[in-house]
Amino acid sequence: MSAHTALPRLCAEGATVIWTRARRDSDLTPAVREWLRDAGFVEQAFHAPDDVRFSVGVHRFETPPQPLDPAGSLFTFLH
Repeated sequence: MSAHTALPRLCAEGATVIWTRARRDSDLTPAVREWLRDAGFVEQAFHAPDDVRFSVGVHRFETPPQPLDPAGSLFTFLH
């Protein structure tokens, strides 16, 4: 399960998520913003200065939370 699919199970309606990401050659920040929107979050702010390689986003969860799946897994641990 990816973070953007897990967040609706971990957040109450109205929760605020603050996230950061480096913007390298394969900048995934547009995809992250889309994933969050598709998961029921509304963007409150996005800051990505031209002179640095970081970005910060703030999204608010605007839909009812989804139930946790007791058989599901949120994390995969690698050796």
